[in-house]
Order: sequence, then C-alpha cells, then structure tokens
Amino acid sequence: MPDAELTAPTVENVRVVVRVRPMDQREKLDGSYNCVSVDSTNHTVAVTRNNVTPPEPPRVYAYDAVFDYNTSQLLYNLKIHNFPIEKD
Repeated sequence: MPDAELTAPTVENVRVVVRVRPMDQREKLDGSYNCVSVDSTNHTVAVTRNNVTPPEPPRVYAYDAVFDYNTSQLLYNLKIHNFPIEKD
C-alpha cells in the first residue's frame, strides 16, 4: 500500500453558503446594531464596525451564495439542498 504522502492529492470542491439571521430581542434590548449587510446579487456579505474611531470601511466577503434574514426556510432549502420538500 503506497504512503499517503506519495499519492496524488484529491481535489474536493467546497461550496460555502451564508445565511444571516435577524437580531434577537435580547440584542435589540442591549442596544446592539446590525453590522451585517447582504448583497444577494453579488454573493457578498459586508461587515461594518460603526463603534470604532476612526471609522473603518466595511469588510466585504464573497461566498457561493448568501441569504439575508428575510429568506424563508422553504426558499433556503429549495436553493441549497436541491431536494423536494415534503408538504404536510
């Protein structure tokens, strides 16, 4: 059996998907702010830090797919899992 180091590397494709959740009640009561914005067209998420001086530009991250807090579970399942959804 050949050593693992001598065998050809296996290529694997990994898809990364981000789904941003809405702020919960505790976060709202604590005065937290929404620092994440989603651009579904460009598949990016921007993170903005408003509480720093001097202000920083948003940090933008790209993914294979992004979904904001308005995305329903049904739509998410249809787009990501690509399997039939059973209805009750």
